[in-house]
Amino acid sequence: MTLKIYTVKIIYKTLEKKMKVKLALMSLLAIASIATSLQASDCGSSLLSGRLDLTPPNSVPNTALQDFINDGPSWAENVKVSVEEKGADLWIDITEFPGTSSAAVAPRIAFLIGRVSSGNHSNIVFADDSRGIFVIDEVVLKNIGCRFVIEQEGGENPIVLMREFYNALLNYDGRERVAPIYNGNLLGDTNIALSVNNDVFVPGWVLSAVK
Repeated sequence: MTLKIYTVKIIYKTLEKKMKVKLALMSLLAIASIATSLQASDCGSSLLSGRLDLTPPNSVPNTALQDFINDGPSWAENVKVSVEEKGADLWIDITEFPGTSSAAVAPRIAFLIGRVSSGNHSNIVFADDSRGIFVIDEVVLKNIGCRFVIEQEGGENPIVLMREFYNALLNYDGRERVAPIYNGNLLGDTNIALSVNNDVFVPGWVLSAVK
């Protein structure tokens, strides 16, 4: 009886060890898959481009970007912007924000710029007249915009994009994070992003242009 119990224990430990190795390999494969999808910026894929892509990636030069947004789709909610290159950066200033417009339109416009802009800059600066307010690395914004598809099937969940956007957004002066450091909790990080959107980004970038 003792020998049988000992044999069973050995078999159980062997199976347990194999299971742990298998789970570890599965975790590594999952992480690798996620990393690949995050690093990819192939906006031409069917998932990212949508069925009727009215905002093709990298399709609008800087000279036409302002008019493209100001004459843009209905979900831009008649918000108007000015676009100006300053050195290596692209500055975006909201010049008119109708009182009926929603808070969600501000990050939408940021994502749209990241998607369609064909320019090559170091940063995108969200400004009020000549004063920089917030700044984000253009590569980061383009990666977000690449996955931004609206009013049709395709693209990334906008909440995911919002979390990434506010995780990368910095104050222009001092270049500190706008959002508190994320804790890795999905619900907690989402709440942080929504709070930053409603309490910091929208008032900071939009308020002076509200009509």
